[in-house]
Amino acid sequence: MLSKSKIWHKALWVALGVLCLYFYLCFLQLTGKYPEQPQQKVPAKPLTNKERVAECSQSETCRLLAEVGYFEARSQKTDQAVAGTMFVAMNRLSTKKFGHSLYDVVYAPRQFSYTQDGSLKKGLTDQKAYTRMLRIAHYVWQGEATDPTSGSLYYHTKQVKPVWRKSFKRTVVLGQHIYYRKG
Repeated sequence: MLSKSKIWHKALWVALGVLCLYFYLCFLQLTGKYPEQPQQKVPAKPLTNKERVAECSQSETCRLLAEVGYFEARSQKTDQAVAGTMFVAMNRLSTKKFGHSLYDVVYAPRQFSYTQDGSLKKGLTDQKAYTRMLRIAHYVWQGEATDPTSGSLYYHTKQVKPVWRKSFKRTVVLGQHIYYRKG
């Protein structure tokens, strides 16, 4: 049988051990070496198309992507073909060789034909098509769409054969557009 002093002695050592373990675990957690238990993530409710259009309408960058799609590809049948033109603008922005803002990229001289040929003066006359462009642009802008052009920086319609096309690698044809990238 253990005496009271030995029981207290053992209890003190157990308490001291538990306290040391507690401080050690706190230290590990504070230093980031001890990961927290993962929290159950509640998946975000996906946005409706109407919400996407509304959110895109509030962003200058997203509206500019929609403008590119509207003037360069609104007649394309698939969303992927429309998104291709928007991705070219985003791919050019990511290189920083075409400008440091999406506006600079799109409005650089002789880059996107609609900025040069008077199309802008006519305005966004087809509201249904523009709403579609806002929806597609939202996916591109939020990084929720995969680049169908494989990183292309250039494109032209099938109706023209620009001399510059021979200097680049053809990547894909989407609708009426042929896409290219360097090397």
